[in-house]
Amino acid sequence: MGISYSLLKNKTKEIKNIYYLQLGVNYLWSIIFFAFKWRLIAIIWIILLDILVFIMLLVFKRENKVSFYLQIPYFIWCLFATYLTIGIYLLN
Repeated sequence: MGISYSLLKNKTKEIKNIYYLQLGVNYLWSIIFFAFKWRLIAIIWIILLDILVFIMLLVFKRENKVSFYLQIPYFIWCLFATYLTIGIYLLN
């Protein structure tokens, strides 16, 4: 993620905003899910994260294709984490 972000040398305000917003949402998801054990809220929160990462991908693709491709594994991991979060909620 950091390498992808650093490749965008002329970082616009839009790039900085979406990158740090999704990073903050990602950080808070861990607290919601693991510390507070608010599983339903964690599902909503991680879906928000998925949307933000998708928007970030679109912005990165417009600015730098390499940055876009470097973020794809992160997006896939977020989708897998969403699947696991929903599974844990349903099974508990």
